[in-house]
Amino acid sequence: MVGGDSPVQLPIAVDSVDETDSSSDGLLPVAAQVRDGGRYLGDVLLYVMDGRMSLLEFAWVTDVRPSAFPRRDSILIEAAK
Repeated sequence: MVGGDSPVQLPIAVDSVDETDSSSDGLLPVAAQVRDGGRYLGDVLLYVMDGRMSLLEFAWVTDVRPSAFPRRDSILIEAAK
């Protein structure tokens, strides 16, 4: 479930499961750039807590705070090196 009222943060609630791996808690090493055409707008950060996704955050680099979370088709994702 995604909740929250911030245009730049989406808290995520994941149903409980029997096993989790909390060794990877924190920021996941994923490169997810947000672009509008060729213009770089920022990054989407994925946080994990107790072995589950807990938050998506749009770390924007523009002068004006965004009014909405980036559209899926504007996010370019690749594994971090």
